[in-house]
Amino acid sequence: MFQEEARGPGIIPWRLDYAAIEEDIFNLTVSQPPSVRGVSVEYCRDQARQFVERVQAREARAAALAGCGQNCPFDLQMLLPIPFDILEMGMRHPGAIAWLARHWGTEHRLLQVETSVEARPGRRIPADHRFLGYRFFTVDHAPTAAVEAIAQSRPRLSFTLRSRPTPWEKGWLT
Repeated sequence: MFQEEARGPGIIPWRLDYAAIEEDIFNLTVSQPPSVRGVSVEYCRDQARQFVERVQAREARAAALAGCGQNCPFDLQMLLPIPFDILEMGMRHPGAIAWLARHWGTEHRLLQVETSVEARPGRRIPADHRFLGYRFFTVDHAPTAAVEAIAQSRPRLSFTLRSRPTPWEKGWLT
């Protein structure tokens, strides 16, 4: 059943280059003039190391959920998995970004994914059919390529992707 296939942890298991992260954080902090940063170079190095240790601990918790967590009802990584060689590139690699854009239509995982089992008023669904809807946010673009690929691989299911503009796009918030 599609509902079980689509459910997953909602995590993309990217390979992270901890040494590069530590160096980036160190360079950001130490590049400030001493009068602005107010701490020593050694302190900046220590803070960068501690930051990376926290990232590693968070990633270890996320990795423990990979394959067993079911918090995300519509997990693109479960339906259209990112190949291992792309995951190894890292999330900021141009090749990984290009793969995501081509295969998912968005460069990021879906956020705040919820299910809806109630059809909207006015929709007619045959008695022998079921309705299942998903609501989610994306950072950049709608996952059009992913929905099209999922629909092609499951011809008995019908998919409709509707985008709603954010308040910023509507001009509500300026």
